[in-house]
Amino acid sequence: MPVPSRDADAYAVLGVDAAASQDEIRRAYRRRVRAAHPDMGGSADEFQAVRDAFEAVGDPENRARYERTLRDAPAAPDAPEDGGRAHPAHPESTAGPAWDPASRRGRPGAPRERGAARTRSFGHPGGFARLRYLALVREWLADPAEPVVPAAPVPPRGGPALSHEPGPYVRRTRAVAPPVLAVVLAVVLLVAGLGAIGALVGAVLGAGAGLALAGPLGRAWFRSEEPRRVAARRMQEDELAHERALRAYPDLMAAYSDRLTRLEGLRRRFEADAYASDLVAEVPEEAASALRAAVAQEETARELMELGPSYAFWNGVAVPRSGDAVDHLVLGPQGLVAVESVPGGSAAATDPAARAEVLRGLDARARALAREMDVPVVGLVLSLPSGVLGAAPVVLHGADDPYAIPAYAVARTLLADHVAAGLPGLTAMEPERLLAVRTRLVLDARFV
Repeated sequence: MPVPSRDADAYAVLGVDAAASQDEIRRAYRRRVRAAHPDMGGSADEFQAVRDAFEAVGDPENRARYERTLRDAPAAPDAPEDGGRAHPAHPESTAGPAWDPASRRGRPGAPRERGAARTRSFGHPGGFARLRYLALVREWLADPAEPVVPAAPVPPRGGPALSHEPGPYVRRTRAVAPPVLAVVLAVVLLVAGLGAIGALVGAVLGAGAGLALAGPLGRAWFRSEEPRRVAARRMQEDELAHERALRAYPDLMAAYSDRLTRLEGLRRRFEADAYASDLVAEVPEEAASALRAAVAQEETARELMELGPSYAFWNGVAVPRSGDAVDHLVLGPQGLVAVESVPGGSAAATDPAARAEVLRGLDARARALAREMDVPVVGLVLSLPSGVLGAAPVVLHGADDPYAIPAYAVARTLLADHVAAGLPGLTAMEPERLLAVRTRLVLDARFV
């Protein structure tokens, strides 16, 4: 099949009508990308044109943008009246708008010279981490809560306890219990018809019983008022704390005013340049860590762009049905490799134990993504900052381990060289399988 020219219409490149549905476009893309792949008898230019055409019309948003571009473009003087759609022009013609497969957005008037074919990239490297950095800094720059005048403690209901010792309870019981029991017992015996002598004997017995029971009753009374004593002690502590808070309140208000003044300056600096080095040096560690992660992912993506047209990579790929993501997925002749960008200054950059923990996390996310998307992940790579490793890749898990995905640690600046040369122990994947994996990722990969 002829290579689609610069002036080829995206629908014509895919072999579908302009009114085709999104499902029809997807099916056509699967057919065309398979036929255009260099390993299947096509050419690199033809393969690139099919990929660019699908990116232009493969989803409703990009398709609408592509349609607007065609409608808004000036028509050629001899263009037929067909609703303004651009069609293939003569190879030597420079008149009329056309979709440029070398240009991702198909802008009319784009340069006609196709540059050297580059690695195809999907997603925005470091985008989610930068958004997290901005969100954390905005949260840090939010107004703090204004100090309030501390409220006085509320006394407990029921009043204070009689004493903190059992003695007063026993003495009061000894003073009250004998006469009360004497009177009660005398009245009972008198009513029972035992006469005055019986009542007198009952009074004596009641008084004696009261004296005998005064100790146990007093101690029981003491124990029953333990909650009041606890509440009284807590009240004393609250009163002391309230007094200290009142003394500290002026200092809190002064610190609050100073914080507001400082925040105004920080906000102006943040609005002027959210990534200024002097501002980054002051932000909380969590925000600074998010920014370092973003920078590491961007550096890795720049290195991966040097791989060439035989490779494609996806950035910030969400693991389906989870909140996790894989920093980069790289697809090349050896298959699909998951890459984790290790930020400079992190523990994993220098500490083997922390590096092993990062690798375990990448392994779990890569396995989950492979299972959910039905794509084989054949290798794991830790992209480490410069100066940590030597020139050769470090094999963390060998390809001969049947229970582990082969894993490697690579210096970031040499990542493209090692991937292009082939990671140790990995073999080439069949072209048919490579196309199937690529198609699945192009159609189904979602980004954080």
